[in-house]
Amino acid sequence: MRAVVYPNLVTKNHIGTNPYIQDFIENLELQGVQVINAPHKNPLVSLFLKRNMSLDICFLHWIENVPLYKYGYFQFVLALLYIMILKLRKKKIVWFLHNKEPHEKTSFSLGVFLMKILVRFSDLIITHATDGVKLINDYYPDCANKIYFLDHPTKDRLSLYRKKKNPLYDLLIWGAISKYKGVAEFVQYLTKKQSHLRVLIIGKCDSKDYFSQLLSSKNDNIQIENRTLTFEQLAVCISDTRFVLIPYFPKSLLSSGILMDSLSLGAKIIGPNTGSFKDYSQNSQLKVYVFHDYNDIEDIIHGYPDPIDISAYLHFLNEHSWHFFVKKMLCLINDNK
Repeated sequence: MRAVVYPNLVTKNHIGTNPYIQDFIENLELQGVQVINAPHKNPLVSLFLKRNMSLDICFLHWIENVPLYKYGYFQFVLALLYIMILKLRKKKIVWFLHNKEPHEKTSFSLGVFLMKILVRFSDLIITHATDGVKLINDYYPDCANKIYFLDHPTKDRLSLYRKKKNPLYDLLIWGAISKYKGVAEFVQYLTKKQSHLRVLIIGKCDSKDYFSQLLSSKNDNIQIENRTLTFEQLAVCISDTRFVLIPYFPKSLLSSGILMDSLSLGAKIIGPNTGSFKDYSQNSQLKVYVFHDYNDIEDIIHGYPDPIDISAYLHFLNEHSWHFFVKKMLCLINDNK
């Protein structure tokens, strides 16, 4: 099987870059799939190169976000054209529904339109949250036979787990800092409430204005660092913290790499009551808790002091490895020929 994977982007090898695509490609190739498109600085344009057109199947991740990028309208047209070419050439399309809708409001309507096209023209849709299945069933019932739930794959990094008896912080918020992630709103809430929660926020923030807003609205119990982390550094931060908080707005969210990477390091998680957070809050192997509003967060911190069960976490991580995920996905593709 010859495949192309979007976006296969030229990246720097650090935690600030979403490693999902690299892990996806690596495990496809381990299963005997030939990924023919090399990493490229413009991964959408590269799909039109002659060497990348001799494909059997196309895997699309986050392509609905192209209107947000530089020359967004041009990339939007290119994405539509590429999907039409694949259909005319009778090539299989597998689209991954990672979010309910585009996170950013810039060119929002173009992104939503692309999602509608993808629902109609994909041969298979895969989501990492049961809410994703419900979304397709509710709004596109005639496409319900295309959508499948597979748990977000992850890795076992528990060898880095070192839990301290007296953590320095109550909450850790980590990962790239963007407006849709709700970090500023949570910081403002803590300051207004005069909360004494000790919070560490570490992540790369590309917007100077947004980072200045965070600094100006924080109280003395909140520490903010504008930098990326290696997994080894992240493991130390998690060991110093009672919970990892993922304060995202629930409107657009289905699944989260931050959630899965935190679980891989043995973290207890607090997240919004939606998507994979809601799914995993019902999994007895894990310590995942959901909030309906910010007032719930402090109650969760004080109400669930028990440590994780290492053996239960290990069992979960092994069950949801990249190897098993790709194997299940390829079985679905073969069953839907």
